[in-house]
Amino acid sequence: RDKDPVLTISSLTAPFASTAWVKDVRYYGAGLASFDFSSYVREPNPSEADVELSRLHDAYTSKKSGNNALEVLAATIEDLGLEKGVIGLDFEGVDGNDRDYLVHSLPKAKIANCSELLRIVRMVKSDDELERLTRCAEINEEACRDALKNVVEGRKAGEALQRFKEYVVNKGALPEHQIYSSKGRGVSEEAEYRFRRGEAVFFDFGCIHRMYYSDTGNTVLVGAAPENLVKIYKTCSRALSEALKFVAPGAKASDLGTAMIRYL
Repeated sequence: RDKDPVLTISSLTAPFASTAWVKDVRYYGAGLASFDFSSYVREPNPSEADVELSRLHDAYTSKKSGNNALEVLAATIEDLGLEKGVIGLDFEGVDGNDRDYLVHSLPKAKIANCSELLRIVRMVKSDDELERLTRCAEINEEACRDALKNVVEGRKAGEALQRFKEYVVNKGALPEHQIYSSKGRGVSEEAEYRFRRGEAVFFDFGCIHRMYYSDTGNTVLVGAAPENLVKIYKTCSRALSEALKFVAPGAKASDLGTAMIRYL
């Protein structure tokens, strides 16, 4: 509890941790550590890039703790003096063989399943996380609205999907998925499909912004909306409004579902 956090990462991808707030970074595997960058700094006027490569190489070799992630994890736990304590492990992210390895490597430790604890902890967001989530959702919603302008009779589905991707990338995010469903018949990314008058097309879009995800769904009617579909839409919309009345800290997701079912 009184120790600083430690990040273990493959030496090949270690540059991704160069801006992390965790200062104690430990590496495993060969990666760039297998290359000799010493000649770069022996040049009369080494560039900043050459010096940085040499610095990274030194960091990899000096802090390498093992050949794989499990070796590094076990070595780090021992180095921190925690090998006799209770070690919380996400069992959902580690297979049985890996758990057995850790149990064998740390015989005096108690390996406990903390998957549920980590799930609950992740539910509590910092201000920075909330900002990232909000911006990611904004980009996704904006891109969705822009893409749906291409849902016109005779136009190809690929035009809408491509517009979504272009908008997302232009805002500094990455497309995560872009699919649609015509008349509820499964989902597809087929670009050559042409929209037809009178059909209801469901779209599902998602993007990633600063490592956080968003997901937006929308349904579009091509051409004039049939009266029966308008009635269904209004009924579902009112049911959703009823459910939103129950959104509050401590509320259960099932309360929302119950409210919608009761209204319908």
